[in-house]
Amino acid sequence: MNSPKDILDHMGTGLLTVNPEGKIAFANVCASRLLGWKTNELVGKPLSVVVKDQFFDAANPFRREDLLFFRKNNESFPVECIHAGGGVITFQDISERKRVEDQKDEFISNLSHELRSPLTIIKGAIWNLKDGIMGKLTEKQAKLVETTSRHIDKLSRLVEEVLEISRLQSGKVQITRRRVNIAHVIEATIGDYHMAAKEKYIGLKADVAPELPPVYADSDMVEQVLHNLLNNALRFAKSSIVITARPADNGFVRIGVVDDGLGVAKEDQPRLFSKFEQLQRPQGVPGYKGTGLGLAISKEIVSHHQGNIWVESDLGKGAAFYFTLPEYDPAADFRFMLHGAMKEADRRRVPLALAVLSIDNLRSAKGNGVLHKIGEALKEKMLRKKDMLFRYTLKDFALILPDTPLDGANIISGRVEQFIRAGLQESPQSGKEPVIRSGIVLYPNDATSAERLIEIAFERTNGKIQNFGGR
Repeated sequence: MNSPKDILDHMGTGLLTVNPEGKIAFANVCASRLLGWKTNELVGKPLSVVVKDQFFDAANPFRREDLLFFRKNNESFPVECIHAGGGVITFQDISERKRVEDQKDEFISNLSHELRSPLTIIKGAIWNLKDGIMGKLTEKQAKLVETTSRHIDKLSRLVEEVLEISRLQSGKVQITRRRVNIAHVIEATIGDYHMAAKEKYIGLKADVAPELPPVYADSDMVEQVLHNLLNNALRFAKSSIVITARPADNGFVRIGVVDDGLGVAKEDQPRLFSKFEQLQRPQGVPGYKGTGLGLAISKEIVSHHQGNIWVESDLGKGAAFYFTLPEYDPAADFRFMLHGAMKEADRRRVPLALAVLSIDNLRSAKGNGVLHKIGEALKEKMLRKKDMLFRYTLKDFALILPDTPLDGANIISGRVEQFIRAGLQESPQSGKEPVIRSGIVLYPNDATSAERLIEIAFERTNGKIQNFGGR
C-alpha cells in the first residue's frame, strides 16, 4: 500500500507546505523538479526563496494573475496556484500556456495596428464624400455613404478595443494611481450620459453613501469602466439606471451600475467577462450586437487595481454590475511613486535619495492641522519641482529626492527640518520643543527594494514604522 508521501510525490502538480513561521516544511517531487532544488534542500528554507519580494498571500493567491516562482538558479517562471490554504500550496508551471497566449495576443495586436492606417484613410475618404468635396451625392449615394461610414466607425471601435485589451494584458498601459474622489467621477460620468438616457426615457441617478472614503485608482480608467457598464445598461434598461457606491469589506469601495432590464441568465454569467463573448440576449433588444470586449476590458482594468468585478442578476429582474476599488492608502501611494522614481534613476543612471523626518511632541499641533499647513508650504517654498513630499503618517514626512547624492540629501533634509521646526514654534498650540529625527537612504547603495529603503530610513531615525495609513 502506498504511503501518503508516495501519493503526494506522484502528483502531477507541485506541492509545498508552509509552517506558521513562513518556512517550507514539505515539498513533493514535482515541486522539487519545477523549482530546481533537492527536496531536502527546500525543507527549512523560507517561502521567500520561491516568491522573492513579490506580494504573496498564501491564503488567497488567486488574486494574482502574474505570479512568478523562482528556481534555485534564480530563473523565474509563471505559475498557477491550484489550491492554497492551511499552509498547503499546490501549483503548476504555465510557461507554455503563457507563451501560446502571448503569441496569440501579439498576433491580434499586430493585426489591429496594421488595420489602423487603412481605416484612417478610408474614414477620411468617406468624410470627404459626405462633405461634398467630390461633388454633390444623389440620395441613393448619400444613403450608401452613410451606411459605409457607420460600419467603418464600428470597425474602428473594434480595432481600438482590441488594442486596448492587448495593452492591458501585456502590462504596457501606464496606470497612474492617486487619491480619487469616486463621487466626483460618478457625477461627471452621469453628466456625460444625461442626454442619451433622456432620449430613451430612462432615469439615471447616483446613490452614493455619505462620507465615502477616497479610492486609490487611475481616475481615467475608472471612468472607462463606468462608461462600459453604462453603455450596456442603456441598451437593456427599461426605465431606470442607478450608479451606487458603498464602503465594502477589507478596505475596498464597491461601485455598482444597476438597471431594471431583462437581466442575464445564470448559465451565461460566467462567460460575461470573457473576450469576444456576445451572449444571446432575450427578445426585446433588437438589432444590438456589441464587440464583446467592453466587459473584458473592464475586468482587466479592475484587476490592475487589485479589485474584483461581477454581475448579480436574475432573468427578467434586471442586472447589477459591481466592481471594487481599494481605499486610498497614503503609504501605497508613496511606495508607487518611489517605485517609479527608482525605475527612472535606473534608466538615467543617477542617484536617488529618500529622507524621512519623524516629529515628536505633536499632540496639540497635530490637532490643529499645523503639519498639513507646513507640508503645503514646504512644497511651495522649499522643494524643487522634481522632489516629492508625502505625509507618511500623522507625524512623519517622507521625501523622495531624484538625482540627489548623499551630500545634497543632507542639505535638503536639514533645510526641511529647520522649516518644520520654525513652523511648529510659530504655532501657539505647539506645546513642548519639537523633537525632529531624520533618516536618509540612497538607492541603490543602501537597498534595491522600495520596502527595504523605507525600513532602513525609519531605522535611521531610531524610530519604529508607524501605521501606514496614519489612522
